[in-house]
Amino acid sequence: MQTLKQVAKFGTVGLFATATHAGVYAICAGPFGIDPLLANLVAFVTAFAVSFAGHLQWTFKQVRYASSAKASKLVKFLVIALLGLVLNSIFTWIIVDRWRLHYLWAVTPMLSITPLVTFVMAKRWAFR
Repeated sequence: MQTLKQVAKFGTVGLFATATHAGVYAICAGPFGIDPLLANLVAFVTAFAVSFAGHLQWTFKQVRYASSAKASKLVKFLVIALLGLVLNSIFTWIIVDRWRLHYLWAVTPMLSITPLVTFVMAKRWAFR
């Protein structure tokens, strides 16, 4: 039962972080007129803060780790988040710069492919 609760919490935090990423990206690239790749970076940093805080304070709060284990998980989590940033940047570059589509089209893989990849890596590597 505990594992199911953690999975649900992980998914909820992930949804909030993903929504934060997409929302910040759309606002930065749209009304603020920031270059889509830079907007993606701003969105990544904001979503990483939401994700890390959510997992630290809610998803895995009841789990006690030694300081070295916490540091290791933080580094692994950061690596996974950076992979997400790279994926989203690639999607943005292809869709906006190469295909010349509207910047909001880049949100589709940001909301589908990137969360799937990062969840699997977090489950099988960072929080194993």
